[in-house]
Amino acid sequence: MLPASVETLERTGDPAAAVREVLADRDVDTLVLGPARGDPEARGDPPGSTVRALLGDVDVPVVVVPLDV
Repeated sequence: MLPASVETLERTGDPAAAVREVLADRDVDTLVLGPARGDPEARGDPPGSTVRALLGDVDVPVVVVPLDV
């Protein structure tokens, strides 16, 4: 297994803008996103607005984790 560090951050405001700010301030290798707050309605749905806003708009790989993982 490759060495890795995981950091959980909490921000307020527009989620996509907050993620972009963190990506600009830190040396991030991969962005991992999932459903908002474990939304039970998100199961099987397409990605939410934050994921859609970030996909293709950030300079790091994005991993989208489904709710049931």
